[in-house]
Amino acid sequence: MCFYITATLPEGTQLENLGSILDKYEMEFSQIHNLKVKSQLRPKELYFRATRSYCDCDSILGSLNRQQEYQKLYNSKKVKTLKKKKWSEERINDWIDDKLKNRILKKEKN
Repeated sequence: MCFYITATLPEGTQLENLGSILDKYEMEFSQIHNLKVKSQLRPKELYFRATRSYCDCDSILGSLNRQQEYQKLYNSKKVKTLKKKKWSEERINDWIDDKLKNRILKKEKN
């Protein structure tokens, strides 16, 4: 699953005035027409995708996604063994969360 940085701006915002900021962060506003999101916006508010690249998974915001690491652990032999030992899904999720937190702590120490 990919992540996308989006933004809402009032209708009539002069996007060209934001050009230098957008260029600095390699961003670009392109309008998105999404009915589900539009139903949640204020009147005269516009919805934009704020990226130039395919997705934002490698950005600072997207880098906090632990889904792939979680899935890798969840599909591991260790979890299969835990399931055979009749561990509950909640207990397995807690075990995985602990593993991920420990990895983060190790990275921070290094």
